[in-house]
Amino acid sequence: METLLALLAATLPAFGDTQAPKVEVFFPPRGTLTDAKLLTVSGSVADESRVASVTVNGVAAQVDDVEGRWRAQVPIGVGDCELVIASADVLGNLDARAATTSVRNDGTYPMWWSYSAIAPDGRHAYAFDNGRNALVEVDLLTGLRRVVADENDGGGVTIKNVRSVDVDMANGRLLVVFANALYSVDLTTGVRTLVSSGGKGTGPVFWNAKDVRLEVDGAHAIVSNDAWYPLNHLMRVDLATGNRAILSGLDVGIGPRFGRIYDTVLDHSGTQAFVTCGGPWRVFAVDLVTGARRVLASPGVGSGAWFNSILQLGFDATKNAVVGVAPGVVLAIDPVTGDRTELIPPDSPASAPLQEYFIRVLSDPSSGDLIAFPNDVLRIDPETQETRILSRATRGRGDHQFGPSALGFESSGDQIWYLNRANFAYPRSTLCRLDVGTGQRTELVKLPFDFNGNLFADKAVFDFAARCAWVYSTPLSSAHDWGYRVDLATLEVAPIPGFHAPDWPAPGSVTFDPDTHEPVIEVGSLWRFHGDGSATEVSTLTGLPVLGYSTALCADDSGRAFYLASGPYLLSVDAVTGVWWCTSSPAIGGGPILDTLFPIDFDGRRRQIVLANHKTPALIEVDPLSAVRTVRAAGECAGVPVAGWVGGGAPIDSLLGVSVDDHTGVVYAVTGYRAILAIEIESGDRVVVAH
Repeated sequence: METLLALLAATLPAFGDTQAPKVEVFFPPRGTLTDAKLLTVSGSVADESRVASVTVNGVAAQVDDVEGRWRAQVPIGVGDCELVIASADVLGNLDARAATTSVRNDGTYPMWWSYSAIAPDGRHAYAFDNGRNALVEVDLLTGLRRVVADENDGGGVTIKNVRSVDVDMANGRLLVVFANALYSVDLTTGVRTLVSSGGKGTGPVFWNAKDVRLEVDGAHAIVSNDAWYPLNHLMRVDLATGNRAILSGLDVGIGPRFGRIYDTVLDHSGTQAFVTCGGPWRVFAVDLVTGARRVLASPGVGSGAWFNSILQLGFDATKNAVVGVAPGVVLAIDPVTGDRTELIPPDSPASAPLQEYFIRVLSDPSSGDLIAFPNDVLRIDPETQETRILSRATRGRGDHQFGPSALGFESSGDQIWYLNRANFAYPRSTLCRLDVGTGQRTELVKLPFDFNGNLFADKAVFDFAARCAWVYSTPLSSAHDWGYRVDLATLEVAPIPGFHAPDWPAPGSVTFDPDTHEPVIEVGSLWRFHGDGSATEVSTLTGLPVLGYSTALCADDSGRAFYLASGPYLLSVDAVTGVWWCTSSPAIGGGPILDTLFPIDFDGRRRQIVLANHKTPALIEVDPLSAVRTVRAAGECAGVPVAGWVGGGAPIDSLLGVSVDDHTGVVYAVTGYRAILAIEIESGDRVVVAH
């Protein structure tokens, strides 16, 4: 009788129920970025009666009545897209706006820009996305981005490692240099055609061809060759025949030799080329008729401020000036005298987004404004220093160092803690916090790791129950402690008790025991470190098939098992007995064969091990009982996906850190192109949380 009553209670509606089902959105987080035309939206639903329907922008969702979860695939338009979830129960209670979230779609999502060019009308710019191996068009009025050609679109030779781009609007094509050859790319079809190379056209062969610039006659292009600095030179290429001739350099043209060539630009009259060179830093003017060279600007030539590392040049026809760009600085250089004026001085607010070392800045020929390609595409008015985003590819502000190498998702605060690895520009590793809802980033702790001292923190694991993080280094010397404990409440930093050099070798990986909240460290064997400085060996790991430098370690949610990834092997370790066994390898388990497994986390709700296949980027799920491997997310990146395209919305690239939110089934991941993604584990769809 009790069983029957329970069954009736579960199946019959509650007739006193006057409320529509309550809805929670799990994915996507509000305000995130995507390039998906169709995106998974998911969440939970609960009601006193039975749920009749859940819809997202009118699209019916699949509802799992047992788990109270729903999921729908929804078309995503251009620009800001609000996602409105409506819910209804069997009694007719309806809430047309039970919950909402939103995403933004500006077209194909860029990983990192390299070379770029702007059309003469100032309407479109073209850039090479080095991460996706794609030539991308950016509409400077609408901000929309589209792929002109990549490894999948267009036809002809595979595009890779493009070194320069210029626009030939009269013929509806781009001119690009890669693989020591000059190609044209049709702006409509993406078809690639060889213009000139060692196998096409006569004359000297290209020698480390670098820049291409279309001449004003439209029939020829100038290509710079940055081979070895006494031999560096400019070539003129006939675009109809592919024939090549030395224009300036070697024994052609009088004047000082070029140094290392970084960039080349032509004036709009077609009489001069300008070349920026290192070793020492100088800007050359080159006569396009005679090939004669002269130093136009250097510390001793021309007046005004001088900055080394002028890595690129442009030409502003509205001011008749060469535009020189160094990190955080833009100069106007007189093409006759070499005198310099700061268009964007280093202390200007407009210089902040230009700090990247290889950022690209173009001059809009129609307005004289500067078009910059850090991550967003920016328009900067040099008169007012006003900066406006033309095409958005970043989310969130704060933390200019932003280069995460590890992260942890704290569901109670809907925030991500992450570790910034140090580099030449930022010599201290930092611990930061990210608000998932806004993308706002805040630096909290500068860690006692110094890049210049050959020691930098590059890995971390977060124990939110104990309010601490375990941060550790991959050092190049043994004069420092390997790891530290950071109190997430007080932000105090202290060495891991007992774990320091030279008593212990550098750690391969670190996790924590969720029961005792003590760090567990792999140093060829597994050790648990106690608060009094003592350590207990968990497992000797004797007889491992492989244990290399790049390992990844995590614990299940009970602390009864540890999982260790090394190379293509995934090992399980009994936390009590220390016995280990191989859970997954090329010979064990089903699914795609993996290569380098790193990083790793445990999904407590699904009871699955979630890890990244590092060399061929993909997010993988491994069942610890059956050893079955499943690709959960893979797609567009600079490489071939493990098992086809799974999910979409943003490039997946190499994943440096993963953190699973057990409640929502969303994986937060750090990518190699300095972005944090949210990945819906069931579909593989992803959005950009921070970039």
